[in-house]
Amino acid sequence: MKLLIVSYFFPPFNTVGGLRVGKTAKYLAEMGHDVRVLTVDQQIWGPSLPVEINAKNIVRTKWFDVNRPVQFLLGGRQVVAAKGYEPEGRVPKIVKCLGHFYKDWINFPDGQIGWYPYAVRAGKKMLRDWKPDFILASSSPPTTFLIARKLSHIFNVPWVADLRDLWADNPKMATYHSQLRRKIDAKIENWVLSTAKGIVTVSEPLAVVLREKFRQPISVITNGYDLNDYPPPNSVKHDLSKLKVVYTGLIYPKAVDLHPLFQALTLLKQRGHAVCFDFYGRGNEIVERMATSYGLAGHVKCHGVVPYRESLQLQVNADVLLVLTCNAENEKGVVTAKFFEYLGARKPIWLTGCVDGVAAEIIRKRNVGLAENDPEKIALFLQKILIDKMTGIENQTPFSAIVGFSRQEQTEKLVEFLGKC
Repeated sequence: MKLLIVSYFFPPFNTVGGLRVGKTAKYLAEMGHDVRVLTVDQQIWGPSLPVEINAKNIVRTKWFDVNRPVQFLLGGRQVVAAKGYEPEGRVPKIVKCLGHFYKDWINFPDGQIGWYPYAVRAGKKMLRDWKPDFILASSSPPTTFLIARKLSHIFNVPWVADLRDLWADNPKMATYHSQLRRKIDAKIENWVLSTAKGIVTVSEPLAVVLREKFRQPISVITNGYDLNDYPPPNSVKHDLSKLKVVYTGLIYPKAVDLHPLFQALTLLKQRGHAVCFDFYGRGNEIVERMATSYGLAGHVKCHGVVPYRESLQLQVNADVLLVLTCNAENEKGVVTAKFFEYLGARKPIWLTGCVDGVAAEIIRKRNVGLAENDPEKIALFLQKILIDKMTGIENQTPFSAIVGFSRQEQTEKLVEFLGKC
């Protein structure tokens, strides 16, 4: 097939969305398909992801960042890349109101809407000389769907929507947007997605939500791991008497409950066990505050964002990998790409938060760790792994437990779905 992928996020810029789309493009090309990519240039995220398709097949356009004034007020693009858009400390009410207004009506339908005119212009130029069989658009941001719909209409090319996150039904919509904005988003979503030939999403619960709204074929294509990316554990000998728990990724302070984590760590400390928690990524300020309030600052270390390959090295060197999820009914279908990276690292996974969601179900069915919020059960789980470590027992997940979740296997499913569409 000839496929045009439209995605705001794409390697080398280090984002979860870029990783999914980059790996999809890689394996589509390796299967012999003619893959071209329409994306943006000059993003604020670090350029540390590998570009794994021919650079000649990638068109990178300019774009206008509607959030540039906000970035200036928060200290610049690099500060936002490291810490996100949440301001530190107390914020005056008038500033909060202005912030909500800006996010509702300037970031519409998202903060990347300034890419639309550049992408459509570049897409027209591409498709005049090369007509694909399909356009595959990946969101978030939903602006990519607007671009795909427009190009599909102009050139009569069918398009498929890849929803890494839900659009109008995204749980974070209620947190960051007004009721009026959410109603408008629902109408625009219906107008746009009803023109797609098929819809792809990352988990069955999200697919159920979409099937209730749309009649098109809908398929689940999960995120995955790529074993080619994982380095061997480094030769540095770690302290066998200390358990090393690692978290790599973004933390949403309003969405996750860290108390079970610190309560379990308190129990381990009381029992004389040495445990060290290392957090890598954005949003770690809340971790530092809670560690201090629990008197555990010496057991918790917070680091900044690290490149993709370095994060994999940290994972394979860890004793336990931590997953933080929001414990809410509408979060059950959320399974982050980071979770599948953890599977590929083949180390015990501990999930806290939504312990009856899809990720927790995979942990239990595949027997790859623990999904639990009870501090006592968490402490016993970590204690057992520490004792195993001290006695020379390596807790490595067997390869048979992660079969079916590789990027290559999921791309093969995508090709089969596109053929049906």
